[in-house]
Order: sequence, then C-alpha cells, then structure tokens
Amino acid sequence: MPSTGIIYSRAFLKHDTGKDHPERGARLIAIVKALKESSLIERAELKLVKPIRLDPEKLLYVHSPALIEKVEKASVKGGYLDSDTVTSPDSFNVALLAVGGVFRAGDLVMDGKLTNAFCLIRPPGHHATRDEAMGFCLFNNAALLAAHLLKDKGLRRVLIVDWDVHHGNGTQDLFYQSREVLYFSVHQDGRTIYPGTGSFDEVGEGEGEGFNINLPLPPGVGDDVYLYALSEILPPIVEAYAPEFIVASVGFDAHRQDQLGALKLSAQGYYEIAKLVVELAHRHCSGRLVAVLEGGYNLKYIPKCAANTIAAFAGHPPPFREAATHTQPSVKSYVDGLLRRIKTVLSPYWPLKND
Repeated sequence: MPSTGIIYSRAFLKHDTGKDHPERGARLIAIVKALKESSLIERAELKLVKPIRLDPEKLLYVHSPALIEKVEKASVKGGYLDSDTVTSPDSFNVALLAVGGVFRAGDLVMDGKLTNAFCLIRPPGHHATRDEAMGFCLFNNAALLAAHLLKDKGLRRVLIVDWDVHHGNGTQDLFYQSREVLYFSVHQDGRTIYPGTGSFDEVGEGEGEGFNINLPLPPGVGDDVYLYALSEILPPIVEAYAPEFIVASVGFDAHRQDQLGALKLSAQGYYEIAKLVVELAHRHCSGRLVAVLEGGYNLKYIPKCAANTIAAFAGHPPPFREAATHTQPSVKSYVDGLLRRIKTVLSPYWPLKND
C-alpha cells in the first residue's frame, strides 16, 4: 500500500547560512524532532526517502547557465549572493541534492510507489528566477519539479500551489507565459512584505494569460478568513484546469508568531489548508501531490505546523492542537471586497461567480 513519503537527509544541514540567519539547518532538525516525538512516522507509516544528487544539466530546465555558474562559484569559498542569500562551500552540492530529492519524490509518486510526498529540504526555492538567486533561495525546487514532470514525464498540466507568507516571484516569472503550469499563490499582500510582487492583477501574459493567480491577503488574516478566501478561489479553478499533478510550495511563515510575516495562521490552520489541497489532488489527479519546504522561521511553531501538514498528507489527525485564529471584522470586510475584485479579474478565464 503506497504511503506518504518524507524526503530528508542530514546533508541538507551542510548549507551553512550562519547561526543567526533565519533560514538555517535548525529548522529541519526541529521538524524531524517533532515527527519523532509525536510518533507520526510510525502511526502514519511514513516512508523515509533519501535524496539523490541532481545532474546539474537539469537545472537548465528553468535556470540560465549564468545563474548556475554564479551559485557554483560563490559556493567555492562561501559568501553572499545578495543581502539575504548566503552560500557556504557545500551549498551548491546541497542545492543539487535538494532538487534531486524533489525529482525523486515526483518520480515515486508518478510510479505509484508513494501516495504523495513532503520534501524536508533546504535551501528553499520559490524566489529564485531564471537569472537570479534571492530571498534565501538558490534554485527553484518547485519550478524544477514542474518542468521535470512536463519534459521527462510527458505531463501537460501541472498546478503549483504556493502557501508561503511571501509571494513566489521566481515561480511566477518562470511560468508567466505558460499554460502548462498554473501558478496559484496565496500570500501576504506584497505592498506590506518582501518581495513586493503578487498583485491579483498579475494574471500572466501571452499563452499564459489567465494561468497566473494571486490571492494577496492583508496583515491580520487568521485561519477563518484565510481558509474562506482560499476555498472561494482555488477549488473551482482546479476543477476547471484539471491538473495532472499538484506541486505545493509550503512555507510556515504565515503562522501568527513567525518573525518575518504578519498573517495569523495557527498549526491547526495549516492542517486544514493541507487537507483541502490533498482532497483536490485526490479529486482531480489521482492524489498526485508533492510538497517542498519553503519558509517558516519560528523554531517553536514551525515543527508543529510541518507535522500537522504531513499528517494531513497521510490522512491522519493533527498531532499538535492549537486554537484556531480569527480575523478582525475590518480585515474580513476588506477581504470580502478583495475577493469580489479578484473574481472580476479572473472571470474571463475561470468559472468564478460573484454573489
């Protein structure tokens, strides 16, 4: 019986960003500890899968030779690619191992050997564009998996759902003119947070017009309004698009106590989001779903959010209970208006109805 896979290796800890950097190896250590202490690995019969280093040539699926060379050279001695994005002597190889692990997860799910998978990898990826590494990201793990599914597995429609607090500007840019990948991002409004992109009127260009969807939420949104907004927009679009595979970029930095964001999700909210996406995968693409870790930096809560998400993938109850969060009426009223505007913009492309 296929089960949920967990892609992990202690080698991911060798990407050394420094002890004070938000994106550091302690994130993975804390998540693995939570999985063990909750006994979720045994109860859910999770399958631990070791990653395999990617052939660097496959990075060319979405990245330029110049970026690949830049990251490789920077990793020789280690140093900053920008003010946030750090390399160490092992970073290039760790990044290849991360992408290789994501490819392996996709292959195992495609072959029916796993029901779905969560990739506990680093460095993260969704800010990396064709030519630039940025925002803690070296190579775009989710985008590379989507390209692998299209180029090597013969798929024609891949959905990327991104629920990091930050907009995945890199993933958006890479597929902005493509209808083979539908990019859907729910994130904190870019006018209030890095990287400043992800407006709802950024809908794609050319062949990709209508296939880029952003749901930018204002600071202060809790579980109730987040899940309501997501349920209003995502399911009808997924039903119309009929993806053959879902790739999830999952960041836990929308938690109410994360130091880099201003949304107010709880660990229970993360369980409900994952449950919704798992149900969509079962309904539309035989359950084919692979998630890659993006952000999330509060070491007290990211393990609970991650374990709850993985439990939802495995069809088990959440191992960590946390009270659901609620949204102030003024913020909810703003989101109601936002949803009306989003539906108006997207209605030429998707069956969304305003009440």
